[in-house]
Amino acid sequence: MKKILSFSILVLLLSTSISFGQDYKEEIGAIFTSYFSTVENSDNEATLDYMYPPLFDKVPRSQMLYAMNQMKEDTSTLITMNDAKILGFSKNIKVKGVQHAIVDYTFKMTMKIMEPGDAEADCLDMMGFIHENLNAIFGEDNVSYKKGDDTFVIQPQSKMYAIKSPKHGDWKFMEKKESLMPIVKKLLHKKVIKKLK
Repeated sequence: MKKILSFSILVLLLSTSISFGQDYKEEIGAIFTSYFSTVENSDNEATLDYMYPPLFDKVPRSQMLYAMNQMKEDTSTLITMNDAKILGFSKNIKVKGVQHAIVDYTFKMTMKIMEPGDAEADCLDMMGFIHENLNAIFGEDNVSYKKGDDTFVIQPQSKMYAIKSPKHGDWKFMEKKESLMPIVKKLLHKKVIKKLK
């Protein structure tokens, strides 16, 4: 009888654990879709609503919005982002009541140069310079150039933290980039940073 009871408890714990594991991926996946919809539509104000709020204590929301709007209003380059896909999830780490996971994802970014230059030589020089820079940032395999259209197509592979805190409600996002790590270290518990590499 004790063995049966112990087995039943074990099954219950395992099923709860599996359910919890699936639930966080489904939740993040649904919110990620909504988030990237705002990115595709260049709805910068709405995009920032999906960002992890403590990030704005380090980089003011108004400052981020201004930079995003400046990019949107730049007529020399037309940038569109779409076809976002989640490639995978890390485990879900819970520290002090806050859940954390890393989301691996990709998307297609199209960058059309609207003012490539007056002379053909100038245009080729500028395109070559842009191509080299994009290769350095995203990797050669992830960048292609459509010469006749003055368009670059980039397929980045990125990571971001998904964070769910009772204080902030649904899952929120924060990019996982080396350049942001000084800020990340101030916002996330060191256990989280260590376990989610």
